[in-house]
Amino acid sequence: MKYTDPRLIAGFLIAMLAGLVAETLKGVMPSDTGFGNLTVISMVIGLVVGWFVMGSRAGSGMIDAISNGVTTAISLAFCGLLVQASYEMLRLSLMRRYDGVVEAIVAVFEIMLRFGAHLVDVKVITTLLVGGIVAALITEYAHQRWS
Repeated sequence: MKYTDPRLIAGFLIAMLAGLVAETLKGVMPSDTGFGNLTVISMVIGLVVGWFVMGSRAGSGMIDAISNGVTTAISLAFCGLLVQASYEMLRLSLMRRYDGVVEAIVAVFEIMLRFGAHLVDVKVITTLLVGGIVAALITEYAHQRWS
């Protein structure tokens, strides 16, 4: 892979952003919600999304970095919802809540919609988008500096 330094920085920054968004999300969710390892799992997802989405697009210039930040933020939200909803579906399927595989797969998308409704909060969206743009600008600077 070419230019791994900016990819590493992008992965680290988006992992930190994912942790911050997870902690912000905890303040928005109902108080009786069991979060488990939400922050750690979100940070691992952020590391992967930052490396592959943001890191691979670094080097196009500062203006394109802004759209890269927004794209990465949206990708982070989608991947986070998909992983968390899949985990919830697996947890429910072990309790025999579904009659078949198709019902369980459909449930993933229903759970994603239910979890995604909590993302529609000004603090969460602002943190996600502003953090994504700032991370992209820093990644772009790193790419220009070390490439």
